[in-house]
Amino acid sequence: LSLNIGAKQNVQTRELQLWLPQVNFSVNTFYPFRKKKKTGAMKWYDNINISYNLNAQNYINTYDSLILTPKIFDMMQNGISHSIPIKSSVKILKFINWTNSINLNERWYFQSVNQQWFNGSDTSYVKKDTVRRFQMAHEMSYSSAISTKIYGIYQFKKGALQAIRHVLTPSVSFVYHPDFGSKLWGYYKYAQIDSAGNTMRYSIFQNGIYGSPPDGLSGKISINLNNNLEMKVRSKKDTITGSKKIVLIDYLNIGTGYDFAKDSLRWDYLSLNMRTRLFNRIDVSFNGAWDPYVIDTNGYRLNQFEINVNHRLFRRQNTAWMLGLSYNLSDANFQKKDKKTGEKKNVFLNKWNVSLNLNFSYSSRFDYKNIKYIPDTILTAMISGEFYITPKWRVGFTTGYDFKAKDFSYTSLNIYRDLHCWEMVMEWVPYGFRKSYNFTIRIKSSILKDLKITRKSDWRDNF
Repeated sequence: LSLNIGAKQNVQTRELQLWLPQVNFSVNTFYPFRKKKKTGAMKWYDNINISYNLNAQNYINTYDSLILTPKIFDMMQNGISHSIPIKSSVKILKFINWTNSINLNERWYFQSVNQQWFNGSDTSYVKKDTVRRFQMAHEMSYSSAISTKIYGIYQFKKGALQAIRHVLTPSVSFVYHPDFGSKLWGYYKYAQIDSAGNTMRYSIFQNGIYGSPPDGLSGKISINLNNNLEMKVRSKKDTITGSKKIVLIDYLNIGTGYDFAKDSLRWDYLSLNMRTRLFNRIDVSFNGAWDPYVIDTNGYRLNQFEINVNHRLFRRQNTAWMLGLSYNLSDANFQKKDKKTGEKKNVFLNKWNVSLNLNFSYSSRFDYKNIKYIPDTILTAMISGEFYITPKWRVGFTTGYDFKAKDFSYTSLNIYRDLHCWEMVMEWVPYGFRKSYNFTIRIKSSILKDLKITRKSDWRDNF
């Protein structure tokens, strides 16, 4: 249980924010059906666990001149949120993991919103009234997931390649929550918004500090197939096992989904995401999406399958390849042995490090107007570094170049000085869209972090 009060004030605008109070209460996860002195194998109900969390706060956003006036009570936003997650996990046939969870959430509010159209002789408008009474907003959801792992290994008897291992991780998950926007709950209403009689849907808890229950029914199944591919090769450097492992594909996931709650277009895109790292230097990633439905000339999806119209399973929506090369260099890379002691020592007296990053991306998206794919290529180089001039003086920099725009990218220079209990920080962006500087002297202690002197020119000031 924790109880906090807080205040934040802008002394120039006189704006004041108050938290009076904030309450957090939680109960550790417990297993209601598990005996303290359990003997024998666990039953399925022994893994059912429950926890409880409560959050409550009273928040005020006002000005200091109004803090002692009766209007302060009209500015209060308060509420209490309860959360009870119930979870369970069991194994089916020893190899299949099945997890289930029920989330019960409840919000307690002391005010709600009521909107109605006011049609006067001189003016007409939407009148918003604050109804001050205690109301509860219930919410519940259910989720279930099944997953397992399938291992495939092929071993080679000759050659440098010893074995290849393929790990498949298929999973199916289901998420459901009722339609809390139905009239049964009364959380959402319609209000007239103009003299023509048009209406707008709104939540009576739209000003609630913990939000509103979700509007609309949801019942979605997600299907994913994750892949990992590795190989083992002989290595003379490894004197213990005589081999080393090389990751060919770190992550390759194929997924889609089906929403039972929709009346049309129930299938999601078929997505493919992949990432891996080559030679401990090059990061390679790919992501793409394929649509099972056809689109019209305006790019809107129609409730017709590609297989029935264009005799293909999917239409490629977009794809993107990304390659990143990173190389780090520091004073630790330059060492020599001492002839007398045999110990390795750094060649440079002061610490420094430099990082070089080269990024390349190639993407392709479908242009529905011209019925063709439009490619896009981006190549950027980024270099950053940090140098310790003395133990208390540090200089850092970041810069780069965009080969497509033919211009330098974000560039900054940072200077740091350790002043014992204090510290000085200088940040400078010399040119570009974010041209600015920031000079600060502050106390190191986190308790007194707001005690500082700042001089700056912010790039946002131009707007």
